[in-house]
Amino acid sequence: MKKDEIFVLVREMIADYMSEVSREDITLDSNLSHDIGMDSLDEITVIAEIEKRFNIRIDDDKWPDFIFVNDLVEEIVRCLDAKK
Repeated sequence: MKKDEIFVLVREMIADYMSEVSREDITLDSNLSHDIGMDSLDEITVIAEIEKRFNIRIDDDKWPDFIFVNDLVEEIVRCLDAKK
């Protein structure tokens, strides 16, 4: 799966969960807390859904590193590549 395909899926998941943010407003450069308005509980919930959707496991110690949507997408790419 390509990075742009992963981004589209992640954007949809975030927009579905954070209903006050439109899909069009979510970019790879969007800050999860400042631009999207996610708090730590929101992030945990979305990451758990991402883990289910992509059948991956993201280490809990990496979660604080996710500042931008791109950080999250890059980690999904890394996890998927590791499964190959």
